Amino acid sequence: MTEPSHDFQEVEANELLGKGWHPNNVVEHLVKQGVREDSARTLVAIVAKTRLDAGLKCTGIVAPGVNKMKLGGLLCVGGTIASVAGAYSAEPGKTYTVWTGAIVVGAIYLIAGVSEWFSARK
Repeated sequence: MTEPSHDFQEVEANELLGKGWHPNNVVEHLVKQGVREDSARTLVAIVAKTRLDAGLKCTGIVAPGVNKMKLGGLLCVGGTIASVAGAYSAEPGKTYTVWTGAIVVGAIYLIAGVSEWFSARK
């Protein structure tokens, strides 16, 4: 069984990703058209990376570092909210907990994510 033209596959994968299809669905679509699964996965990964590098939308693909930035931001904001809530609810003159661990670890993750994101953009 011969595979369809590589150029056609690439164009179709790019169009489907541009329409918001998840990469796994694009792979399944190409496989149904007779493309070997490993070839389809490789092609979709290349097309998705090219789209991301060009600043185009690609559903289901997250740029490197983005998840670290999200986690870091969540930890920083969560730690700050918990600290403020503890300070607000404490009786005057009593102790309360400052969530420095969450805030510091969150800041580290945030900085690492931003660094990873900028490194990947070069």
